[in-house]
Amino acid sequence: MTGISKWPLVHATGVAIAGHGVLLCGASGSGKSDLALRLIDRGASLICDDAVLIENRDSQPILRQAPNIGSKIEIRGIGIIGVAATDSIALRLLVNLGEEGERLPDPWPFHDIAGFSAPALRLDPFQASAPIKIEFAVQYVVDQAMLPRKHP
Repeated sequence: MTGISKWPLVHATGVAIAGHGVLLCGASGSGKSDLALRLIDRGASLICDDAVLIENRDSQPILRQAPNIGSKIEIRGIGIIGVAATDSIALRLLVNLGEEGERLPDPWPFHDIAGFSAPALRLDPFQASAPIKIEFAVQYVVDQAMLPRKHP
């Protein structure tokens, strides 16, 4: 993919888990790449590290690789490494990295990104259980048929 995109570019890391797109959002140094590596170790695939395009396809958000950085992930202390990656996938879950969210959210939170409102999870990316929590959250939003929705 080359050139300028017509889709918004967001500062985040995208991964695909069991055919569903997950967007890891947080400031520089918040643990996006580290958490993505742990998810990849558990079977996820990378979409793009540190910058992800969000395409509006039939009013659904599609995560896409950003130009020139697809299939690469930054590993602190090692450098930028090539990994197998998925070119694009539908967004199902947005993960805000930082402190843990509510213990039992009711209703499930949705957060806005690139003209969409998506099911969201807030968690500490450095907890050992963080990758497993994300996998369970993806399954939960799929089971509950919670889909991102376009802003009117």
